[in-house]
Amino acid sequence: EVRDVLRGTVISIHENVKVIVISADRGDGTEAEYHIYYTSDTVVLKGNKESRVSRIEEGNEIIAVGSYKGGLFFADTIQDITISN
Repeated sequence: EVRDVLRGTVISIHENVKVIVISADRGDGTEAEYHIYYTSDTVVLKGNKESRVSRIEEGNEIIAVGSYKGGLFFADTIQDITISN
């Protein structure tokens, strides 16, 4: 099974409905908003350590790996690749 990957900058996080909104390049140089849905089974990583969605901040860059189901992107893994001091 081929996984889909979304990479972009976090605009907002809605923990009540388990959605992260990112801004990402469409592939043609223009930006679009994408909604990443997550569940309690989604693995969140920061660096090489397990983390939580609540620790991801707006403006951080993330990579989400998952698949589309019914037109919605569900993440299996979300990696926060922003380096914070």
